[in-house]
Amino acid sequence: MRVIGTSEAGLDFMASGVACSKPGVIAAPRTPKRNTVLRFGDDSTRQALSLRPEPSAARGLLCAGRMKAPFAEHRLAFRTLITMQVFVAVTAIIGGIMLMRNAYGSVLVPLDMLEITPFRTFMIPGLLLLLVVGLSAAVASIFLLRQGAVGAWAAGIASSILTVWIVSEAVLLDTFHVLQAFYATIGVFEIFLSWLMISLTRRAPELRR
Repeated sequence: MRVIGTSEAGLDFMASGVACSKPGVIAAPRTPKRNTVLRFGDDSTRQALSLRPEPSAARGLLCAGRMKAPFAEHRLAFRTLITMQVFVAVTAIIGGIMLMRNAYGSVLVPLDMLEITPFRTFMIPGLLLLLVVGLSAAVASIFLLRQGAVGAWAAGIASSILTVWIVSEAVLLDTFHVLQAFYATIGVFEIFLSWLMISLTRRAPELRR
């Protein structure tokens, strides 16, 4: 906003869009071909400081990432959750494919690991890892990009599935590996971040979809 003239009666301002200088501040869409002249008298100077953008402008995009207002307040947490969901999806899908391709064991994953389990090969565990853990995390990642309640709940469900999978694996195999501890930590942390995103959507009715 810039001043184009002054007079004793008041100040003339030409508004061609609100600039956004800090991340997370709502910026109204710029309309260079349609400038609006606002005049304020001496008695209404304070009103100029309390003006709110029009409803259409309030729905404007956010600076730095076009992130919706509730999620912009916790930008780092939101991006961390998406990153972790994508990581889990990629590694689970690749891991499931590798288990199915080496259904009768390999050097890294010998078949002897299944002696005390109901499975005789790695085919079914690999398929479950791919479909249940991998695809659930992938779907959650896609819905999270919409920045709505569905994405937050999908992330919570996918995180819970990952945590249950790791616990079940440790119980069935009667062992606990460093990778299991790593993914269990990711699952618990994702549940916390998902709950944070869900609480944010409750504060914004327009995101409950």
